[in-house]
Amino acid sequence: MASGGGGSNIKVVGGLDSGSAISVNSAGDSSSHTYGTIWIGGADSRTPSTIPVAGSISINACDGGTFSGLVKIVGCSAVNHAHANVCINGVNSGTISYYGYGCAHGFSILCTGPCGG
Repeated sequence: MASGGGGSNIKVVGGLDSGSAISVNSAGDSSSHTYGTIWIGGADSRTPSTIPVAGSISINACDGGTFSGLVKIVGCSAVNHAHANVCINGVNSGTISYYGYGCAHGFSILCTGPCGG
């Protein structure tokens, strides 16, 4: 995505393995505006399958910007108390949604990025 932000849609079917990363608007500044959808996991919210979310999602550079998009995680965790590493720096007027209907184990959202989230 360009350094000034903008809108894009990213869909990763199957999850994020360890070491994988999605970085959106990492070169933007406090005046940038990022929107769009980042969808991780299954293609259908009604029937989630087990997915890895061991990678990370980082939105905006450490000095901020505004995010008004959607981060959507669809799937079940293989283990209890798994964390989805999602960091949104700056102003977040967007949404993080988790869909895990019928899952034995789900995800919680936690930011462990270099900016502190």
